[in-house]
Amino acid sequence: MKKYLGILVSFLFAISFLSSCEKDTSAESYTPPAVVISPSVPVAKGSLQDNAGNCSNITVHGSYVKGVALNSTNYITATVSFTEAGKYKVYTKTVNGCWFSTDSMITSGTGLQTITLKGNGTPISADTSTITLTYLTSTCSFSLITSPAPHVSSETDYFPMTNGSYIIYKRDTIENRYSMTPLKFSFNGLTETINGKVFKLATSDQHDTRYYRKDGLGHYYEYARTSSSPLPDLEYMMLDETKSVGQSWQTDTIYTKYENVDLKLVLRCTILAKNVAFNYYTPSLDSTIEVEERILARDYQNNDYSSFIQPTLAYYTKKVGLVEFDAPNYKTYLRIKEWYIQ
Repeated sequence: MKKYLGILVSFLFAISFLSSCEKDTSAESYTPPAVVISPSVPVAKGSLQDNAGNCSNITVHGSYVKGVALNSTNYITATVSFTEAGKYKVYTKTVNGCWFSTDSMITSGTGLQTITLKGNGTPISADTSTITLTYLTSTCSFSLITSPAPHVSSETDYFPMTNGSYIIYKRDTIENRYSMTPLKFSFNGLTETINGKVFKLATSDQHDTRYYRKDGLGHYYEYARTSSSPLPDLEYMMLDETKSVGQSWQTDTIYTKYENVDLKLVLRCTILAKNVAFNYYTPSLDSTIEVEERILARDYQNNDYSSFIQPTLAYYTKKVGLVEFDAPNYKTYLRIKEWYIQ
């Protein structure tokens, strides 16, 4: 009896064991097994640079937009020259809210290998950042360009002036371009009537004010208060989008005095390019018009002084406004950095 009881117990135990081994594992199939790196794996040796100290190619993938969190499409690839196999980790510090890194990885071979670093974080501002990649004692840098947050505006012309709109410019003088404190111009609903015409005021964070108006027919005007210029205060058409490339328009003759010389001046504007891309911003801005502003100057004896006054170049992009302004004669350079059109 004990013999049969022992056989029965053994049989039941075997059935119970087999049943436990045959449980449904379909739910577990979605979870990959954890990879445990053995402490005995040595640290890989190598460098991001070649023997001559040159950095390897670093390629940025994905789009980077202010305020938009990075996802699986945001990563970089880099080349590492491994001299000894083992575990390794490559990373960057956080710059403008973003950073890139690998998990702890193992390479079983040596030589040049391409690795992938996942992007993390959320860009804080629209700018071009320099980010340094680090592996052991070697470092290499790359540029990360972040675009402004997309915004759909009701404005469709070349110089939006809606209340709440602004543009931030890089600015500088001729000696050292685009290194000064950025300049922000905003439209905040302020207006001023000059000679019976209503101008909208663009005010800057550097206590500067500009006066603009438009007629809705493709003509854009500025009332220029130019205390440092040979020109007196005047209203002029800064842009005529109806003109073709090569066509010009100009002011009436202006009689003034500059450095004790009586002058007759004309401000002539010419379309140099139209419907082109503004490539100094990434991504490039389409539908841009380039305008040359040139002062033609003669004295009362008809001596021509025009060659002493360098022309100004202005670039206007549809739905954005003035994206660059180069006035070497006045040592003024502005280039768009960030904008928001209401």
